[in-house]
Amino acid sequence: MTLGLQGAPRLLRGALRLLGPLLVILSVPMPLLAQNQGRGALRPFAYVFVAYGLVWVIIGFWVFLIARRLGRIEERLRDRGPGATDG
Repeated sequence: MTLGLQGAPRLLRGALRLLGPLLVILSVPMPLLAQNQGRGALRPFAYVFVAYGLVWVIIGFWVFLIARRLGRIEERLRDRGPGATDG
């Protein structure tokens, strides 16, 4: 099943919603690394923030997949038309 041109803007908006917070989350450890001044490791609490960030990215990706599947189901139902029954 291919996604038509109508689905592209919606898909792009969804990707931007997912990637925007991802960029913010991934940029958080960089200042912490800069403050470390060559000691070679993040401060212990930074790992907690990185772990929470990864969990939120995974949850966001999971929600994105669910929304995509739901969109496919809605498209199938729309294609069937009103009053269509199984059998």
